Amino acid sequence: MRFIRAYISNIMEDLSLPAGRLSPSQRKAALERRAFLLRRIRLAVSSVLLLSILQPTIAYGSGFLMEPPRAASPVVLPTDYPVVLPDIVGSVKEPYGPTYTYTFKLAPDYAYWDRVAYCETRNNENPNGNWKNSGRFAGGLGIMTDGTFSSSKKGTWERWGGEQFAPRPDEASKFDQIIVANRIGLYGWTTWVNRDPDVAARKGVPVTYFYDKHPVGFTGWGCVKGTIKSPDKQTKKGEKDYVMKHSVQLPTNPQYYCPEIEPLLTKYGLPAKLFSHIAWLQSKCNSEYIGEDIPGVGLFGIDASQYMVGMSEMGYDLFDMIEPEKAVRMAAWIVYATPERINAFGYDFIYRKHL
Repeated sequence: MRFIRAYISNIMEDLSLPAGRLSPSQRKAALERRAFLLRRIRLAVSSVLLLSILQPTIAYGSGFLMEPPRAASPVVLPTDYPVVLPDIVGSVKEPYGPTYTYTFKLAPDYAYWDRVAYCETRNNENPNGNWKNSGRFAGGLGIMTDGTFSSSKKGTWERWGGEQFAPRPDEASKFDQIIVANRIGLYGWTTWVNRDPDVAARKGVPVTYFYDKHPVGFTGWGCVKGTIKSPDKQTKKGEKDYVMKHSVQLPTNPQYYCPEIEPLLTKYGLPAKLFSHIAWLQSKCNSEYIGEDIPGVGLFGIDASQYMVGMSEMGYDLFDMIEPEKAVRMAAWIVYATPERINAFGYDFIYRKHL
């Protein structure tokens, strides 16, 4: 046991980054080494926990244990823990001051949209849905595409901002297709549009206007209307509620948020104020944050070693998490593609559970 503890201490000494300003390649190499060392620490800690469980049942002197069994020490919680603990209903307590109720809906996850894709676009070569399906109703979810947003003729993909990700659904990733589908069904999409000045002058309309495309629900998908059921109206016994309504208490003081990333949070279907506050709690809005005692990188302190599937799907590595948009995309992937959803960011610990 002493050996394992000493082993962890030695690794901890190597976790600090080199002093001075680092080039991108040097920083990437340092981050990769840090991730490797943190994985070694995680394995060593697991060994310590396992030995702590087995120790009373193994005879001292067997050669396996290096010290005799001892009585378990009481667990003492630190009084200066950096995360503000929840009160009985889970709202944020002092020192953040007054709070207000922030209500939001969380759109369907991969599990729901996989069912839609299975119904809409499966074929012999793609029995679970064809996310590269071409044609007018394209992608795994058969979203209609036509023209471009800037033209008078445009399809569903264009009207809800799909061109932010790719010209057509079948050219976008599965993740991006799901983001647009959730805009269509639940979130809507807004943007500022600049008209051609000559056209605007000729027609007597403003050069800049606010485009606000409201959501239309989920029943535009034939499979949703016919067999799968709308995600906010699940009726079959045993089906999960795919659209969850949440209500949390957030600080009223704007200093506890990262407003500069809120447009990105909205773009990727994350509740903007909640994740703006989470970014402040985790990194104080520092996109180049690197955890010291707790592993994690970027705005949300994402531990990339825990989400290797998502990192691979996105084409990211640990170094990418210091770029704000990639960190937000990865956070959205965690919310929509993993069972933990928003709980991966301490939601159940800090905030009230969903209503």
